[in-house]
Amino acid sequence: MEFFFQGEDPFQDLCDRVNELLKPLLKEIVPEQEFPSVEPSLHLKKGDLSLLVVHVARKMKVRHVTLAKEVSEKLSEKLEKLHLDESTKAKYELLQSFKSEGPFIHMTVKRDIVMYNIIKSIHLKKEQFGRSTIMKGKKAIVEHTSANPIAPLHIGNLRNVIIGSHLSKLLGAVGYDVEQHYFVNDLGAQIGLTALGYSKIDIETLAKNRKIDQVIGMIYAIMNTLSEIQKINLNIFEEYNKIAEKKEKEEKEEKEKEEKKVESGNEWINILADLNNRETNLVKALVLKFKDVDILQESAKLCLAYEQNKLWAVKLFRNMANTCLLGIQETLDTFDVRHNNWDYESELGWDGSNDRLLKFIKNSPYFVPPTQSNKDNKPEGGYLNLNKFILDFGYKIGKGGFQKDYPNLYILRPNGSTLYTFRDVAYSLKKTAKADLVLNVIGAPQILPQEKVALALNLIDPKAPRKQFHMSYEIVRLTTGKMSGRRGKYLLADDLYIEIKSVILKMMKQRMIEKNQQDMFTEEELQNIVHQVGSAAIKYSLLSTTCRNIINFDIKKVTSFQDTSAPFLLYNSTRVKSIFRKYKTRVEEKKLPDLVPFDETDFSVLTDDSEWELVMNYLMKFNRIIRDAAIPKIPVMPKIPEFGTSKIPEFLNFLVRRFSSYYKRVPILNGKPEDLHPRLRFVKAVSQVVDNGLRLLSIEPLERM
Repeated sequence: MEFFFQGEDPFQDLCDRVNELLKPLLKEIVPEQEFPSVEPSLHLKKGDLSLLVVHVARKMKVRHVTLAKEVSEKLSEKLEKLHLDESTKAKYELLQSFKSEGPFIHMTVKRDIVMYNIIKSIHLKKEQFGRSTIMKGKKAIVEHTSANPIAPLHIGNLRNVIIGSHLSKLLGAVGYDVEQHYFVNDLGAQIGLTALGYSKIDIETLAKNRKIDQVIGMIYAIMNTLSEIQKINLNIFEEYNKIAEKKEKEEKEEKEKEEKKVESGNEWINILADLNNRETNLVKALVLKFKDVDILQESAKLCLAYEQNKLWAVKLFRNMANTCLLGIQETLDTFDVRHNNWDYESELGWDGSNDRLLKFIKNSPYFVPPTQSNKDNKPEGGYLNLNKFILDFGYKIGKGGFQKDYPNLYILRPNGSTLYTFRDVAYSLKKTAKADLVLNVIGAPQILPQEKVALALNLIDPKAPRKQFHMSYEIVRLTTGKMSGRRGKYLLADDLYIEIKSVILKMMKQRMIEKNQQDMFTEEELQNIVHQVGSAAIKYSLLSTTCRNIINFDIKKVTSFQDTSAPFLLYNSTRVKSIFRKYKTRVEEKKLPDLVPFDETDFSVLTDDSEWELVMNYLMKFNRIIRDAAIPKIPVMPKIPEFGTSKIPEFLNFLVRRFSSYYKRVPILNGKPEDLHPRLRFVKAVSQVVDNGLRLLSIEPLERM
């Protein structure tokens, strides 16, 4: 049998071969017209492929229904003769039948030819099946995670991480040379507050037996709270003593720690009390260090010294930031995420990027310089008048376009210092200079700021191609309330992982008891499986919902072995692998024969409709699913492209459910002898596609579970 699935898209290979056979036949039937190419049928029950005749009918000025019916009947007549002729029978055996419906000519193809080609393609390409080189030679940068280096990652950050990692895999699967970047926001008041606190405590002692990023996160929360208390002219030492006395009294009354609450009219005092309950030693140490210090003033001095590249300040800030990033990387390692570049915000000033950009912008007709007295007699920072730019360049305004009376992009404070948005533009210019595509994975609240950055890039160079896009995503909703790093309240990614693992471990042990297989795994094997399944459960849950939708995180659903989840996918994947372990054992016991060479396999016995559905709706479409997810259409500004980060999870869920139903119903090892080899080849092919899809989600398939 001829193997003609030589390209990257199996469906395209099939359509090309059918078009090649149909073209001369159609030319004989309608000599003066050129028909379009056949396409995969939208409804498999109607046909395998379809030909739309609307445009041809319009040119011929006939009803499309009539044309489709007449052409279909004539094709059927010709095909019957070709099948009867020994000289043409083999050439046209791929084509089986034609039937018209409305403007379509539906056709069926010979199943065993397609089965042979798709299964052999998967057999030869293995892990590479589904991948393509469409974007070969192009470079992509995916900036993701980019959490401030003063706190651990929480579940909201984790959605960013997983989306960015998956996007990188998708882009790599279509040929891009991909780099993952982390933008380290090491400037600003939050960083200065944390660095000030960090400089005054013994971090090694405090971090003993704890993750360092979690300790630094608490330093930030405490320092921010202390500075807020100072803002309302309260003495932090006096307020702390009140809290400490209250706590001591309540402890004597043997009240539960969780019930303790300082009765105060001020929210920040209550927050300090809560922090003191959780981090008594750290709160006390920082209060004593800063009881006579103006925290905001001192942290501002530190920030200025760092921005000016003073060696002592650089040493302090970088030590704190990099120490925290080590803890963050430990979390990222749990989810198999690695960045290629760590780009520090501070270096945009040190390497001259900010100065060069500011010099250019100041010469722009859309730049309005900072002033100490605007029309309202108030200080106002420098900005770009984006509304005027939009009007001058004729961008669409209103529905589907930019909002009316577009807000300014402020880039300078009234004192002339740069704002974060300005540095974001400078960083964007560096990224777009290095890549053909730049994706910034940033939460939905940043849609407007990111839109402003995109406009600024266009203002700087109106002729430059649009390269950078905001990959927006919504929040992860929790039942425990709103997350706040400033208050030290969030569901940590580390804690979530530990909780998910504990649930998975409990469920697996229960299943082992039910099956009387308590000795199925060693403790090391069990812990490794629990880690893989737990990590996968979180990844899948954060990807299976489209980025534009809020996630309601449900641990019971995420860890279910029956629901739409990673444990469900992995469990069914391992069940298929167990079929091959059983087959190997039976071959060794001489109960079943060795697998025959591929080209000796008779795929004509695969006549079950579910096998054909799995081939046509899943195996044949895998490449196209990846391509559609990774290469969406690029809309005009301000719209952003829809990268399909939920497409692979959805595809895998449907594929595994269909496949699970199939192998529960159809015997693989215990069926007819003539079915054994083709069914094993078929099952192996489906299993390979599932594994390839899982790897795109950074989920490593398991052998046993």
